[in-house]
Amino acid sequence: MKAIDTTIDLASTSVSALPWNLFTNEALAQNKPYLQSTNWTIDLGSPLEKLIKLDGGRGKVIYQDMQRGTLFLTLDDGGIGLVMVERSGVSVVTAFPDLAATPHLHFVNEVRQLFPVATPKDDKTIQIRFWMLGPSGALEQSRRIDVPDWEDISGNYSQLAAAPLTELMAQFQPAHGGRLVLWHGPPGTGKTFALRALAYSWRHWCNTEYIVDPEAFFGSAAYMMGVVMGENNGDSAITRPRASPHPNAEQGKWRLLILEDAGELLAEDARQREGQALSRFLNLSDGMIGQGMRVIALVTTNEPLGKLHPAVGRPGRCAAEVEFKPLTTEEAQAWFTEHKVEGTATKAYTLAELYAAAEGFTGAKGHTRAAIGLGGR
Repeated sequence: MKAIDTTIDLASTSVSALPWNLFTNEALAQNKPYLQSTNWTIDLGSPLEKLIKLDGGRGKVIYQDMQRGTLFLTLDDGGIGLVMVERSGVSVVTAFPDLAATPHLHFVNEVRQLFPVATPKDDKTIQIRFWMLGPSGALEQSRRIDVPDWEDISGNYSQLAAAPLTELMAQFQPAHGGRLVLWHGPPGTGKTFALRALAYSWRHWCNTEYIVDPEAFFGSAAYMMGVVMGENNGDSAITRPRASPHPNAEQGKWRLLILEDAGELLAEDARQREGQALSRFLNLSDGMIGQGMRVIALVTTNEPLGKLHPAVGRPGRCAAEVEFKPLTTEEAQAWFTEHKVEGTATKAYTLAELYAAAEGFTGAKGHTRAAIGLGGR
């Protein structure tokens, strides 16, 4: 039998990964190979000092780092536990000599007493994970952003875009007809605004994640796999161990990966320019890489659909394709009337031009009088 090397190379180990490495090494050394993990969100600003209360003066702490919100200790049930608290979430991992759920849940409940699940908020915000390529691989940071309700903003879109978007927001069924969603249209037509509404509409069954650097995502197989597997290898956020076969923080939920303005990476000549990058991405949507992963990729581009590689939009791979167009002259005039904008629309308007006209921006063209006010967005 080959021995397992449990040596930690401090020179190549990131600070955030150190507790996890210590924990797994200790689990192997104590012959406790069965790991279970639970994660949940907490209210911002929960005091990290509460962590030490888990020890209860029993002197069972193996490792602690209050600055980074990490505690590693021996449990009363014969296992070991690792607690990691970040700005808005808690991760609990336990290791036991056998696979028994009760001791794990007992410790989870103990931690939850100190760090309760976040109180639901009435304001329309959702938490989004932002991925980027760090020095050691995929790096993730989370924050909450304001999001609109689709019903409140659907009037900002041409009927040609609003109809399929309404269906996508309310009736989309994952894993039916592909795992790639493609949005395309000229700049200023409201793709980013609609992305936020989609994240809010899908919040009950899908977590939203945003790829900050699509070109690096396409270009690095290791980075792409790190994101797909939900593995954070950076230094500025807590490494999240995953004992579950699904990489979601909440069991059973899907993940929406957003790649914005990635048209050139999906262009017809992408294979010549980017090599196998496009093939890897398409493999994520319906190939071997994506098998068993609850991942949906949404790509936005300013490029016309005809300039994209034909493999991107083929049936069975592309679950939904939406073209964003400027509002027609009649639709723009109706928008002016609804928002109490003075003037007459004389051309088609993008969403950006509509708001520029509503705010009296002199660069907005196509209406006969300057706007004097905005009744409400």
